[in-house]
Amino acid sequence: MALSKIDTANMIDNLNLSTGPVAGTIQNANLPDNTYKLLAETDFTSGTTHVVFDNSTFTGSGYDNIYFQCTRWTPNTDGDELIMYLSDDNGSSLEDAHNGRLYIRASGSAASGAEQQDAGYARFETNPGNDANRGINVTCWMPDFNKSASSRKVGNYITTGMEQTYNYTWHGGFVTQNTVAALNYLKFSTAASGTHSGIIRIYGY
Repeated sequence: MALSKIDTANMIDNLNLSTGPVAGTIQNANLPDNTYKLLAETDFTSGTTHVVFDNSTFTGSGYDNIYFQCTRWTPNTDGDELIMYLSDDNGSSLEDAHNGRLYIRASGSAASGAEQQDAGYARFETNPGNDANRGINVTCWMPDFNKSASSRKVGNYITTGMEQTYNYTWHGGFVTQNTVAALNYLKFSTAASGTHSGIIRIYGY
């Protein structure tokens, strides 16, 4: 059987067959269809008030759907909540959102319930803690984010981390109240307009 030539320029970097197992990083430009592509990433410090991803991140990306991870997110003020503003005109106007989520306590005695909110933003949890910089982690999927469609824009998420006293997990979603146009702007902030820290990665898929 003949050996095929490996095209290292279009597969992985740091390829070294002589030293053992193949290791490397797949390049974004060479990812196949239907895979996640990193569009933007920011690691922000505790003095940050807002983190913005504008139309330069989404317009022309070639991806209608987005997925984001917010890891080690910690408010400077105990109980201040992570919120996300959405816009279809690069932040000139912001969308209102219906929010609903279920929570389960993951430490201490069992507790669960439901929360609902109509607001000018999406919200992912209630009263997160900042004890020992434990923070929370959020994963969220937004299908048709960057696509005009006949339905409202939605997001579905899972949040897990430290509330002010106990660890919780929240499973929830949000839906825009007005627009069906393609969104092109996200701004992460806190409900009390405080400062916060963490890492946010935006992917297209």
